Amino acid sequence: TLWATTRAVNIQDLASITEFTHTKTVYLYKGDDYAYTNQYMQEKGELISLPSKWESIYPDHVGICWYRIPLYIEKSDIKDIPIAISLGEIEVADETYLNGHLIGKGGDIERKELYYDIPRLYHIPSEYLNIGETNILAIRVLGGFKISGPYAGDMRVGPLLNLQKSQLWIDSLQ
Repeated sequence: TLWATTRAVNIQDLASITEFTHTKTVYLYKGDDYAYTNQYMQEKGELISLPSKWESIYPDHVGICWYRIPLYIEKSDIKDIPIAISLGEIEVADETYLNGHLIGKGGDIERKELYYDIPRLYHIPSEYLNIGETNILAIRVLGGFKISGPYAGDMRVGPLLNLQKSQLWIDSLQ
């Protein structure tokens, strides 16, 4: 299949949290092209892990980069359980898509309204999920100001309530 050579975050079941922090399953692309939301695009970007700053790969780039994260969901017994994705802190603004559908944003890229140092937690509508297939999470990020991209925090997918509780616990420790 198309995805046989693509690294993906393997989600065995959405009923529990799957963490993909520091796993080399993220493809980074410099420049702005909504084609990066395309679920069936062959991956040719820089293979990286998150969290990271794009300056380590594109040191002089100011503007927009896209992060593509293939998520393979083996099965799901979630029925009425809201699912979400936690992306840690993103510098400086983002739009996040799943299979071409906007699921959340921090700030406003077009207006250059910044929303940084705030953990992202986005609900994923169940109708956007493809169970038994590879799903593409595409994150459009405005950056280039010393630190750019998803640079801190844990990258996770799972039940919204569990991720919210986990984030509250982390916040209470700081």
